Amino acid sequence: MTYRSWSLLKINCGRVYTSEKTANFVVTKISDISNNLIPIFEEFPLNGVKYLDYLAFKEAINIKLKSDKLYLITQIKNNMNSKRVDFELPSSHTIRITPY
Repeated sequence: MTYRSWSLLKINCGRVYTSEKTANFVVTKISDISNNLIPIFEEFPLNGVKYLDYLAFKEAINIKLKSDKLYLITQIKNNMNSKRVDFELPSSHTIRITPY
């Protein structure tokens, strides 16, 4: 999947809900997340700590079908955002600065 410009990007999943000052993009189908969103974040990786949150989110999607999924996902969630204690990025990740 290659996208030349964000203006050309069409995700073809989820819904956008708007209010007076905000807009929320909501995707509820696991298949849409794994088939549409994850490939986008693989091609256009996040920078910094948010990349670590993405990796945790991706791991949660990958374990969705396991029998102990609720426990595993709760463990991942409890180590994201403000609860994160490990801030080391994987050695394979490089920070890319784009004109966007």
